[in-house]
Amino acid sequence: KIPSTTMARWIMCSVAIVFGCSFLANASTLTCKKGAATSSDKNCGTTVVSEPGAANSMSTTEECTTENHQCLTAKYNGDWLAAYGCYHNDDIEGAKAFWVELCKADSSCNDNNDGGVPANGYTTCNTAECNECNSTGALRGSVLLVLVGAVLVLRTPL
Repeated sequence: KIPSTTMARWIMCSVAIVFGCSFLANASTLTCKKGAATSSDKNCGTTVVSEPGAANSMSTTEECTTENHQCLTAKYNGDWLAAYGCYHNDDIEGAKAFWVELCKADSSCNDNNDGGVPANGYTTCNTAECNECNSTGALRGSVLLVLVGAVLVLRTPL
């Protein structure tokens, strides 16, 4: 017969191992922001699936990982932060070139971003939701809301 304290320790160790393995398996999944693909549509979401590219055989996608992928945002002139999701590390430069060509083909985008290159550069990163997606405009609205709230609280008699 196994003593109850030994059994309890065995169960606790087993549970710890299962949860530890589960945590390690999910630790490398990368979540990127994706949205605001046009200057008129500033809706943003998230994705954990990579965009097709040369490293992914151009037509396949895979789960984004912190080891093999990066989130990408193009920071265009006019408060436009286009989040393009995640790309394989080997596809980042190709993705930038792809988006530059699309911007050059759009007269409004090209006029505001010389040669189709985002006027304010890019963000490439590999931590959870690290790439911007119109955060500048959203931040201004949030700050305004906090200020209005503070004024209302200060003006309310006790």
